[in-house]
Amino acid sequence: VFTFNYVTLQVVIRRLPPSLTKEQLEEQLHPLPAHDYFEFCTADPSLYPHLYSRAYINFRNPDDILLFRDRFDGYVFIDNKGLEYPAVVEFAPFQKISKKKLKKKDAKAGSIEDGKHIFLISRWKSYSVYC
Repeated sequence: VFTFNYVTLQVVIRRLPPSLTKEQLEEQLHPLPAHDYFEFCTADPSLYPHLYSRAYINFRNPDDILLFRDRFDGYVFIDNKGLEYPAVVEFAPFQKISKKKLKKKDAKAGSIEDGKHIFLISRWKSYSVYC
């Protein structure tokens, strides 16, 4: 028998229109129950003809998941061309919240300006001319 030590709170909304934006989705999902994570992924053109956007939501209250599913599973989203996209709401297969990695500035960027390094580079270039 398998037991889980955590509560599943993250859901994914699949099969959203490819032209849908995050702002448009938030407007259509309003009012959204209390959540601490919302990520919208636009459609990937390399997956043509299966172009769908998706969104991940991590709810704070497990009871809100059932209400959200009842409201939006099968909900038909209409894109700007008038095409219909019935959404699918399901538990996210990966329940951990992804952390956005901040690009750190390289600590050694701009550090080759010292005279010794420039001298070595100039010697190396002059040496490679003779070889």
